[in-house]
Amino acid sequence: MKLTLTICVRIVLATRSVSSHNQRILFLIIFSVFVFFDIKARCLLTTDTLALDTMRLSEVVVTASNVIRRRDSDLVLVTRDMRRGSFNTAEMLGKVPGFLYNRSTKSLSYYGEENVKILVDSLEKDAGYIKGLHHLRFDKLDVIPNPKGKYEGYAVLVNLHTRKSYEGYEGNLSGTSEFFPGGRNVSNCIFGDADWKGNLTYTKDRWNYVLGYAGDFSQQERNNFMETKYLFNNYMESSMDKGDGSKSHHEITRGHVVSGSVDCQLDKRNSVSLVYQLGLQGKDACDADNLLRSTIVGCRSCDTILSNRSYVESSYRHTLGIFSRGGFGCWNYTADLNVVLNGWDTESLLRKSSGYATHDDRRTEMNHTIAKFEVNRLLLGRKLYIAFGYNNFRKSYRQERLYQKDRLSDYTLWQNKWWLFSSCALGRMTNLSLASSIMTNHSRSGGLRDSYLSWSGSLGFFQRLEGENWVRLEYNCNVSNPDMTKVTGYGHFTDSLQWVSGNPLLRSSISHDVNLKYHLLKYFTVNGRFLYQPRTFTDITIQSEGYLENGVWSKYASTCSQNARWLSTWLGLYYEQRIGELSLSANVDYRYVRGKYGEFVNSVGNWTGNCMAEYNVSKISLYLSCAYNLCSDYNAWAQGLSKTKMDLLWLNAEKSFFGERLNVGVIYNIPLHFVSGKNISRFFSPAKQVYARNFNYNKLSSNSFEISITYRFSGGKSVRQYKRELSDEK
Repeated sequence: MKLTLTICVRIVLATRSVSSHNQRILFLIIFSVFVFFDIKARCLLTTDTLALDTMRLSEVVVTASNVIRRRDSDLVLVTRDMRRGSFNTAEMLGKVPGFLYNRSTKSLSYYGEENVKILVDSLEKDAGYIKGLHHLRFDKLDVIPNPKGKYEGYAVLVNLHTRKSYEGYEGNLSGTSEFFPGGRNVSNCIFGDADWKGNLTYTKDRWNYVLGYAGDFSQQERNNFMETKYLFNNYMESSMDKGDGSKSHHEITRGHVVSGSVDCQLDKRNSVSLVYQLGLQGKDACDADNLLRSTIVGCRSCDTILSNRSYVESSYRHTLGIFSRGGFGCWNYTADLNVVLNGWDTESLLRKSSGYATHDDRRTEMNHTIAKFEVNRLLLGRKLYIAFGYNNFRKSYRQERLYQKDRLSDYTLWQNKWWLFSSCALGRMTNLSLASSIMTNHSRSGGLRDSYLSWSGSLGFFQRLEGENWVRLEYNCNVSNPDMTKVTGYGHFTDSLQWVSGNPLLRSSISHDVNLKYHLLKYFTVNGRFLYQPRTFTDITIQSEGYLENGVWSKYASTCSQNARWLSTWLGLYYEQRIGELSLSANVDYRYVRGKYGEFVNSVGNWTGNCMAEYNVSKISLYLSCAYNLCSDYNAWAQGLSKTKMDLLWLNAEKSFFGERLNVGVIYNIPLHFVSGKNISRFFSPAKQVYARNFNYNKLSSNSFEISITYRFSGGKSVRQYKRELSDEK
């Protein structure tokens, strides 16, 4: 700063011919310019040097306003324009180039992708909690597209940096409820879904404490139609009217989540965090209550009535996480430990008027532990970044009878993964990355054991072009684990002719993913993707023969999880433009899907898209938006197809009061639709065929209001200071 002042004085003295009044003006202009660049330079020099499991080269390539662009990441300095009209951090992040925050769905996307990971000072926190924090806490953030290492698979990684010497407390209380003026739910109830939550955060010196609670309630009724035909005996089951006006699907859920965390900044480079969360679900979560007619085709005297009911009685989830970040010498490190304990009770009951009945009840426990360690550093004049690490994963899955406590299945999986990642700067605007990993897999189910080796890797290329244009091309080979329900050795009859079981020999899925992004003409991004899985997970039904539950030898349908092939390709165009306080965004995508297992092949293609206009009247803290969403969810697997077409047109208005402490929002879903809103699925196998037609999805939210209220309070020396700064900025 002394050097800046000296330079300014000398420049002004060199212009003695200018009047004193103009000299003073000239001095202020020159001083402001130099201070601006001086502050920006200091921000660069003081940028957090802790690597975040991905490449963050420090050399600046492009500087545009408050965005400092690197080869593969950006440093964004929070400005008053970003804060103005933003009620929380999520809304502020929506003003970062490439990001869009949808206030109606409360979702944050990056160039159209919602797979976003957010950190606070390099530490992991609940995404919902982070989005609700006040933006006054943060003065800058890192944006890292397509991160590698620990956060591989996310579209973008965002690391928020808390202001230095920040001290104070912050809390928020919020509630959202859905109303249907014409009635929609149980007994034409006008009340639909509701959720409520509260958080309290206190920060002082090196410590940060967080307490949180969230609850939700939902009730729904709808009609589903299903028709199942067993080919080996012409036996058919089809949905029928219950006769009392009630729906075939009745669902009521209640949930509660409590959480707490403690963070400690040990020194400038090292920090540690402890997180605990408990989730509970109520006992009245009913999945289905169907009334079916079963008969032999062509035999009028063989009709029977079948009642099928299944529900989750209760569930729990304990989550404990310990996270450490730091450095020693030229190296940085991350160390994480996560322990998750899950359990839930389920029951299903099927009765036929012929006298046949089957009842299945079970208690399921699924526990897993994940340990990760990584070290990384910069080399060759900060042009080369390397990272390597080790991951250990253990998951156990157990099922037993709910009342008799008889053991049904026991499955254990161990995985060890060693990985290496490197990123190198090639020239001033080009970056190349390479990653590779080796994984050992060991599983045990009863007396069955299986061990195998798998490999994964990735290759990435990034090139900045003229202006704001850039292109990114990536190839990823990933390995993922099957859901534990697919590998259990337990099998049982879900109907008189249907057997379902897991596959203890099911192996991990392998995927080959090629992703191309091209940002051009400032407002457009072209997305292209090819995803091939030669060993994905799918349920395969075959015809089997054996003893049924009644002791009769007969043919029946047997369903088991298998490794199959799956392919998906899609091409999309994303548009985003800001004109003052008006924001426009739209995207359109085409997707083709194909599934194959042996002789069974199915494929399907579909279009989807949405558009939205937002207007933020920051002077009066008023937000208005209108959007149209077309959701065409088509999918294909080896033995089936699923097609869902629905659309939604809505209006949204939000207003802040009392110095932006209180925010009230109203969303109205307009009952105007251009597609059917139906879901149709078909299943084909040598043993049976299934046709299902679900309710009209468009009516789920049509002609409904969603009202949300959020109240925020804060205090402390730093908070008061930053509030004054923000008030001055306005």
